[in-house]
Amino acid sequence: AIFVNGGSTPTQLKNLTIKNCKIDGLRGFGIRAEYIKNVKVYCNTVLNCGYSGITLLSVVDYIVIKNRIDNIQASSGAVNWYGISLTRDPTRSLADSIRSTNGIVANNIVSNVPLWTGIDTHAPDKVLITGNQVYGCKNGIYAQYDSSSAIHKMPAERVVISDNMVEGTILEASGYGIASLGLSGMPNDNVIIKNNLIIGCGVYSNLRGAMHITDTNNADISSNNITKAVRCGISLT
Repeated sequence: AIFVNGGSTPTQLKNLTIKNCKIDGLRGFGIRAEYIKNVKVYCNTVLNCGYSGITLLSVVDYIVIKNRIDNIQASSGAVNWYGISLTRDPTRSLADSIRSTNGIVANNIVSNVPLWTGIDTHAPDKVLITGNQVYGCKNGIYAQYDSSSAIHKMPAERVVISDNMVEGTILEASGYGIASLGLSGMPNDNVIIKNNLIIGCGVYSNLRGAMHITDTNNADISSNNITKAVRCGISLT
């Protein structure tokens, strides 16, 4: 529906605001913004899209606040589906595709992404994810590497996930509530996960928990409330 693209980090655009829009029934992205400095996406409603509600790629100084996203699941051929996604292009160097840096994702409501993730971040740097409500999604909130196989892969660093509510599906359909997923040779670093409420999450087929932390250095996991977990509350690998 809305696509704004600077082309690369050296040619990035500046000063984008997307607010108070209602988007319904797009096969692909509701809102997609790439290679931009100073991005504000707030008070939008995105419904019934086939791939992603809001995607930001290689953006700097951004806020994603008070958006409502519901029912992301329809597009045929899609590998995964996202309510809100922060990412970069791991096939391009950091000079061409910077990590999405210095952002706030707050007070959004994301629901009904039953096949993948409500709020998904690939290789973010310095992001605060707080005050969001995520429910009816297979996975709730991720901080993870941006590729396991691409040449220019990067980890997640300086991530704070706090004061969110994540309510999952149940049993076989469930996944992670909140996760920090690094790689063994490229761990995530400085991840804080605190004061979150996680209900009904966890992976049924193995012992990965409602909160799963793997290959992560300098993690602070504290003061969370986890209830009705599927098989395991917190798993550390």
